Amino acid sequence: MEIPHFDGAAEGDNIYVVWSGITIAPYPISDKDADPLASIAVPYVTVAQFPRVTGLAVSYWLQRAGTPRIDSPETLVNVNLTTPGGPDPDPDPETPEHENIKAPDVVCGTSPVNTINPADYGKDATATIFRVGVDLSAIWLLDDEIQLYWGTPPAAAGNPVTVISSNTGANITIPVPFAGTIEGSTGPVPVYFTITRVLDGTNSVTVKSMVQTVTVTSSGDLPGDGLPLEQGYFPDANASNIITRASGIDGTTFQIPLRGVTNIELTREPKISYDFVGVSSGDASVPGSSAPIEASRLTGTDIPITQAMLTAGFYEVPLPYTLTYPICRNGATLGYTLTNNSGPIDAAQRFVRFAMNQGGGTCTLP
Repeated sequence: MEIPHFDGAAEGDNIYVVWSGITIAPYPISDKDADPLASIAVPYVTVAQFPRVTGLAVSYWLQRAGTPRIDSPETLVNVNLTTPGGPDPDPDPETPEHENIKAPDVVCGTSPVNTINPADYGKDATATIFRVGVDLSAIWLLDDEIQLYWGTPPAAAGNPVTVISSNTGANITIPVPFAGTIEGSTGPVPVYFTITRVLDGTNSVTVKSMVQTVTVTSSGDLPGDGLPLEQGYFPDANASNIITRASGIDGTTFQIPLRGVTNIELTREPKISYDFVGVSSGDASVPGSSAPIEASRLTGTDIPITQAMLTAGFYEVPLPYTLTYPICRNGATLGYTLTNNSGPIDAAQRFVRFAMNQGGGTCTLP
């Protein structure tokens, strides 16, 4: 509330604002020549006692020690604290958000709620605006206008939606287009909406919902930029893609290629998982639908990638003869997954043949 400059005021005089009969704590004048003479904040707790009044009386009076007080004329003020968000005023008007208005939920493809996975990146999404607030009352009225915002800095997502008779009774869904909205945003993305209400034909009030965090991952954030990874490698396989008894009797290895793979810096928390298993494929050059030889299976899960692995350009895993002996003269498959803090990507399966048998087709016990 502004108090206009007037002659005769002096430093140390006290101004008392009267809000509909309630007197506010005194405000001491510090600069008698200021114009306005004072700007005095009326506490919200006082204003909230009269949430909707036409012609509320406001005045002030000036008090100087040892002299009678001087009263101003009354000013009539129209007060309307009605806001979207429910029947009660904002629970905490000091914060940007209206705490009774729930954050929106975002769904895209088959990704979990409030998550957009690489497989769905590139698709349009849908935001759900919940009709009822935390207190279970409706947060909007007819003709209120809803605008969704996406990202940092926040940008309007699509056109505003007006509450009308056909949508007022249920949750409202708002399309979130990929082009121009989701596109280019990855990581944790803040999403919220505003509701605007016209109060008296000219003045309006806008409130902001609680903020939802949507986790967005594009394939470009994954190891290798989401492109196909190199297959696992068997150093002892010959030109015919066979690991012979001479090469494998004392144990062999396989390698997970890492050289040149992007997005596996240590700051991205990269990990390796793998699955090696023999298959009953005989002398076939492809695994087909052959049954696995479970006694030969070797797996690793979420093995942290180290700087030594990155320097070497691969992660090597030993295959002792005790594991390859059950394969004998058959094949084996190797699949692996690289994961970073944005998600996983699978490499294509590698097939290799084993010929661990002696003449006559038998394999000696380890």
